Formats: sequence, C-alpha cells, structure tokens
Amino acid sequence: ASIVKIHYFWASSLEKVFPDQRPARWEETPELTILQGETPALQLVYCRCEEIPGNRRPAIAIRCSGSPVPVRLRPVDLSPGTFPAYDQADENYLTVKPGLFPDLLTDMPQRGLPVPLNQYRSVWVDIPGTDQLAPGEYSITFTIGTLDPSQPGTSLEQTEDPLAGELKLTLRVLPGRLPDQTLLHTEWFHADCL
Repeated sequence: ASIVKIHYFWASSLEKVFPDQRPARWEETPELTILQGETPALQLVYCRCEEIPGNRRPAIAIRCSGSPVPVRLRPVDLSPGTFPAYDQADENYLTVKPGLFPDLLTDMPQRGLPVPLNQYRSVWVDIPGTDQLAPGEYSITFTIGTLDPSQPGTSLEQTEDPLAGELKLTLRVLPGRLPDQTLLHTEWFHADCL
C-alpha cells in the first residue's frame, strides 16, 4: 500500500484555514441542504505532510462530476497581516500575531495548484446558479490528482498517482425559495481613515 503524502478533507465555509494550523475537519461526506437559488459553500483543505522522493514539486488539479450545475473552485490565497490587533485585544480574535491570513479568492491556475510542504491550504468550493435547479438530492464527486508543473499538458487521466484523492458531497435542494431581501445595506466611508 502506498503512503498518503497529501491529505485532503472538507472544512466548513466558516473555518479560517491558516497555513500553520490544522483546521477543524468537517463531515466525511457533507450534506448541504439549500432552497432553490441559494449558493452553498465549503472548503476543500489539502496539506502535503511528507517530502516526495525525486525532489518533485507537486501541483494539484480538481475535477468535479455529478453536479447538475457548474461548481466554482477558487484557491484561497494568503495575505500578509502585520497589525491584526492592538495590544489590549479581547479573546475574540483568531490570532493577534502578525502572519499570513487566508483571504483572497483567485482563479484556479492552469498548471495546477502548488502544494507546499507542511502547510494547510484550501480551495473555496461554491455552487452558484441553483435558482433553476429541480428539487432533489445530488451526489457530487471531487477527483483530485497531482500534476507535474514541469510537464505541461499532463492531466488527471494520464496519472496513476498515489498522491491522488477523492472527496464526495451530497447537495439536497428543497422546493421553494427565500423571499426577496428587504434589509437595507449601508457601507460607511470614513475619509479621515485614508
């Protein structure tokens, strides 16, 4: 049996995936229940925990099957935060230390998503476009495979890869829609803070 060197698991959309902290693992096969028109979201977390022989620098690609509408995959990039809190911060901060914070959603790179050693990273998975979806239960499979960035044109089908993985998700769509939102939303602009 091959040793798993890249770990894949689900995390809640509310989880913050810091590179140096293992996030809370969500259910093995999450069940997301929505009304028509809602956009469900969760995170696919990955971490390479061992050095790979041959000095390979793997990159992953993710293929989705079984979804009745397109699934959107966006890597969560890290942004530097040098001043996350004042000295007298309360206990409600995730961290008061400067560091790298999961923040920016970007497009999936064509050459695969790099998998740095001993860092947790995530891909934001959401399913927009459910407004015309028929009520029912949908089983969605995410096939994850590694690509060799030094060999353009490789695909998941060409790879017999012990580093590959597979995650499943159940989407349950209920009949009915939420009423139109009537809440007034205001964003304040403080010129003195520029």
